Amino acid sequence: MAYLIAGVVVALFLALYLVYKPKIREEYSRVLSNDEYLDLSYNFVKSMSLPKNKGVDLHVDYFVSAIKSSLRMLKTKRFKAKFDNVLKLEGAIRSLAKRDFSELNGLLSIDGTPRIVRIAEFCLKSNDFKFSGERIATIINNQNRVRTLSFDEILAFDKAFLFVIVKKIAFLFEECKAICKMMDLAKKCTKNKVDFENNKNFKALKNNNLFLSFCADYTKYASEECLQAQKNFFCFQSFFFEATKFPRGSKGHFLPLVYPRHLPVVS
Repeated sequence: MAYLIAGVVVALFLALYLVYKPKIREEYSRVLSNDEYLDLSYNFVKSMSLPKNKGVDLHVDYFVSAIKSSLRMLKTKRFKAKFDNVLKLEGAIRSLAKRDFSELNGLLSIDGTPRIVRIAEFCLKSNDFKFSGERIATIINNQNRVRTLSFDEILAFDKAFLFVIVKKIAFLFEECKAICKMMDLAKKCTKNKVDFENNKNFKALKNNNLFLSFCADYTKYASEECLQAQKNFFCFQSFFFEATKFPRGSKGHFLPLVYPRHLPVVS
C-alpha cells in the first residue's frame, strides 16, 4: 500500500512538473550593420566574464522534441498546404536535429551557457541568422584579443553555430504551431457562427491581421489586405528555413555557408 501511495505521489508531481515546467523563450536582439558589428562584437566579448565551469545542459532534447512535435502538426491535412514550403525542407531539418551536440556540454561556460555558444548566438542574431564569414572571423579575432579560445572550443565551433540554428528552428516552429491554433480558432469562430461581439477569443485577436485573414478565408471573403498578411508571414517562414540548407563537408556533416577556412572542422 505504501508503495502504491508513493507511486501516485511521484506520478502527481511529475504531471505537475510537465504542466508547469518553465518554457524556454527566445531572447530577441536587433540586427547590426557592419560598422555597428565591428564595435559591438568587441564590446560583447570584452563584457563576458571568465568561464568558471564545465558540464552544462543545453536542453538539446527540449529543442529537438519541439521540432519533431511541430513537424507532426504541420504535416496534418488541415495545415500541410499552408506550410508546404517549410515541409519541403523536412529532411534537412531532421538531419540537422539529429546532430550530436553533447561535445558542447563539456566546454568552458558562463552562467550555464558554453562561451562559444554565446559567441555564435551574438554573431548569428546580429546578421538576422545569415552566416557571414567576415563576421565570424571578426568576432573570433576579437575574442582572441581579449581571451584566447581553448583548442577544444575551436574544434567545436561549427557545432556551436549549428546548435544555435537548431534553437532558432525550434522557436520558429513554436510560432508555426501558434499559427495553427489560430487557424483552428478562426475556423471554429466562422463555421460555428460564433457571436463575435461576445466571444473572448475573438476579442483578443480582433485586431490581428493574420487571424482576420484566416477568418476571411473560411468565410470566402478574403480581401487583398488579408491575403497579403498571410503572404508576409509564410514568406518569412520559407525565407528562414531556406537558410538551414547548409552544404555538406567531405565527411557528410553540415557546415555553415561560409565557415572560416583557418578553423578546423570535425565530424
